[in-house]
Amino acid sequence: MSTAPLAKTAGGQAVLSLLDRVTRALPVTIVFAWLVLLYAWESTGHTSPWLFSDELQNAQLSRAIAATGHAARRGMPYGFHTLYNYLVAPAWWLGSIPGAYTATKYIGAATMTASIFPTYGLARMVVSKRAALFAAAAAGAAPALAYSPMLLDEPLAYPYAAFAFFVIAKALATRNRWWIAGAIAVVVVAPFVRGELAVLPAILALAALFLVWTGEQAGRWRRNWTAWDWTGAIVLGIGVVVLVSAALGRGSATWLIATGHYRGRMIEYGLWAAGALVIGVGVLPLIAGLGALFRRRGEARSQELRAFTAVACGAIVCFGMYTAVKAAYLSTIFGTRVEERNLIYVVPLLAVATALWLERPRLRLVPLACLTGFAAYLIVSTPYQMNIKIDSDALGLSMLQMWNWELGQNPPVAEWILVGVLALLVGLVLAPRFLGQRTRAATAVVWVTAGLALAWTLTGQISAGQASNSFSRSFVQNFPHPPDWVDRVVHGAPTVYLGQSIDNPNGVWLLEFWNKSIRYVWSLDGTAPGPGPVLAPDINGGNGQFNQQRGDIQYAVIDPGMDVVGKVVALGPHASASGLVDWRLVKIDYPLRLKDAITGIFADGWMSRKSTYSLYTTASKARGFVTVNVSRRAWGGVDVPGHVRIVVGHLVLDNYHPALGEVTAVRTWTVHAHEARTFVIPTPKPPFRVEVTISPTFRPSDLDPRTGDTRELGAIVSYSFSPSVLSR
Repeated sequence: MSTAPLAKTAGGQAVLSLLDRVTRALPVTIVFAWLVLLYAWESTGHTSPWLFSDELQNAQLSRAIAATGHAARRGMPYGFHTLYNYLVAPAWWLGSIPGAYTATKYIGAATMTASIFPTYGLARMVVSKRAALFAAAAAGAAPALAYSPMLLDEPLAYPYAAFAFFVIAKALATRNRWWIAGAIAVVVVAPFVRGELAVLPAILALAALFLVWTGEQAGRWRRNWTAWDWTGAIVLGIGVVVLVSAALGRGSATWLIATGHYRGRMIEYGLWAAGALVIGVGVLPLIAGLGALFRRRGEARSQELRAFTAVACGAIVCFGMYTAVKAAYLSTIFGTRVEERNLIYVVPLLAVATALWLERPRLRLVPLACLTGFAAYLIVSTPYQMNIKIDSDALGLSMLQMWNWELGQNPPVAEWILVGVLALLVGLVLAPRFLGQRTRAATAVVWVTAGLALAWTLTGQISAGQASNSFSRSFVQNFPHPPDWVDRVVHGAPTVYLGQSIDNPNGVWLLEFWNKSIRYVWSLDGTAPGPGPVLAPDINGGNGQFNQQRGDIQYAVIDPGMDVVGKVVALGPHASASGLVDWRLVKIDYPLRLKDAITGIFADGWMSRKSTYSLYTTASKARGFVTVNVSRRAWGGVDVPGHVRIVVGHLVLDNYHPALGEVTAVRTWTVHAHEARTFVIPTPKPPFRVEVTISPTFRPSDLDPRTGDTRELGAIVSYSFSPSVLSR
């Protein structure tokens, strides 16, 4: 600590030297450094993106910004999305994708952990340095920090929200024009950081309203109100709420649908999100932190404390409403989710409120009882999601999920543990009241309680981080190694991915993320996944040539079941339902043309009602034989005879799509369980087409519920072609 005397201003105020400023900032900087080191170390086990398609879209946009200065997806210009894309764009200037990805993880870890600085500043408005240091650590150790190595908006949006709360509170407390201008600027920029932060202007307005309403002047004004005055004020407030809701409904279909038709879901799912958040941060911020915001009788509150309370109340209302509306809306178009992810931005405020309790541990009993009852309700009503390893939208539940996967605990046991934790915390929160004048003992109890809460939330973060890392590793476990195998071969040459029957797009997304040479994503049957432009190319001519060509394409990555004209230069083994299969990297013989293609076959070899084989060209361009294998040997359940019809004929184009023309051969058969048969059928000169139909199909889950397979299945079918010696 500096011992030099402080310089004085002309007005006699002390001016801190640079050394004094550094010394005072050292504790919070040390907390930041340790947490960044922890999260950077965690990120080394985060081997690949896994929250698709969000992470792929951010990767596409930030790569395009790094390369051209403009956002784009798969080469197509795209409007502004988020400032996060500009934050991580410089990382992609590094040569390799693995190196650039590592840099983005470190950027995310440092940026998201930086939330402790504005949280500390906000806390210092109302508490001492020691309590503020606790608040900063609590905000930086929340389970939500497991998002930091991911290519998402949260690593920037979380610290920005904390910074916005600090600036808004400062503006309301000081009423200085520069702070007010700063608050306005912060809320204007907020939607560009993340769309959800568009609620910050509403938070600013509500906080200002709360501050005015709780002020002395408004209090004196309300003392003279009659019952009719209160009735009129309530009716006016309801009218304002209705008008605001109607205005929001005009501009937002999400708001209109959720508030107009699913208000029950809003309440239920919004409380689920609150429950996940409260469990994740250790319950104490709810019962003690919010309890500390209630003014004790006769307590004179500073303008800073009133401003902080107003901001906290406004943020809880606005982010709570946003979360409830979004959760209800998503249940109508996607699925029922615990949407804690949209509520994490109030964590810094809860941390500061808890720090306030550390210095004012004597709480009012009625608010404490109400908050305890609310916490108990959240604990028993929130779905714990313990049947999965990680819920990407509810990281606050990660510790409970770890209890299941690592310790074998189930939801009823977890519920009893949480109820016990709540009872223990209530006892600890009440302890200062019963300890009376024994201030040292009371202080020790309070800080031990704070330490337990901090340990709980950090354990939740580590649980979430480890679960995320495990999920990440599972994504690349059966992916080609090294993952940038295409880039290593083509050295940046434009490449197209061509697939079909893509029912699980994760493999395609991984391929595209790890190989920036993949410029286009196409499919024969329209199943190519976004984000960004996709194409189902038309065939123009009997030689298999695509009607759509891209003159820059030099290579193609081909799914099993098809081939293009060119030379195979590399194979990419990856997992499918039938085991390891190979992507083929082909140096194409321009223009891009199909050799052959099989459709209607699942990844494990089964077909449903119909499958086809189209062959466009062969080396000799002569007749030959097609071999068709039809099998139900893999099905040992109830026998459902399937009538098989195999038709061979000339290939014609119907609106640029292959179709069966003149028929040259037909074979029929009835397939039973445990049976298989091979058909060798003469073909015309290419192009020709083979169509196999099987009727009726069967659903394994109907015949044997243990299988869980709900597909309509015909048989396992495969095709191959060989030239005919007799054709000479």
